[in-house]
Amino acid sequence: MSMESVAAVLMRATSEPEFRRLLLQQPAEALTGYDLTGDETAALSRLTYETFDAHAAGLETRLSQSAPSMGGALSDLSSAAGNTHSTLDG
Repeated sequence: MSMESVAAVLMRATSEPEFRRLLLQQPAEALTGYDLTGDETAALSRLTYETFDAHAAGLETRLSQSAPSMGGALSDLSSAAGNTHSTLDG
């Protein structure tokens, strides 16, 4: 499931500095092998150090909660990536 892949990417980026650096500098390489939609890939690819750091704590908290919270975390991701419409809300 795609949402599980987004959660895996975000949790890995939060806990592994080398992966976070790869995600922010070379997103296509970092996201290889993850089952993501085009919108999810685009949102993750637009993250910057500043937006990731600013939202990482909230994302980690929401992702560690139950599945219904994923929509909020994806909305945060979309906002962090500068997306003005919520195509990732589930």
